[in-house]
Amino acid sequence: MSLSTEDQDDDLLHQLLRDSAADAVPDDGFVDTVMSRLPAPRRRSNRAVWLGLASGVGLAAWQLQDNPMLSHVARDWSGGQFSMASALVLVLVVITACCTSTGVLTK
Repeated sequence: MSLSTEDQDDDLLHQLLRDSAADAVPDDGFVDTVMSRLPAPRRRSNRAVWLGLASGVGLAAWQLQDNPMLSHVARDWSGGQFSMASALVLVLVVITACCTSTGVLTK
């Protein structure tokens, strides 16, 4: 298998960059001083993600409250009839409602 011209060019460029790379520039400890003075990384909060998820689920439930498919699936599930078809319908309806309410399908 032969290499394409682009692959050969990439390999040549990488080799030239490796060959021309200078040794580390002496900084008299500047980088170490700056890095030691930086604050510790903050822990990121997922609060916004969970709030958005809860809002999306709530909005989807509000939009689907009068949907006959959802009520049929809910009636099946409350009666103990757990079919794969009803689960698939429920998942697809909720995903579609979430995408529609967030504007994903309407762009």
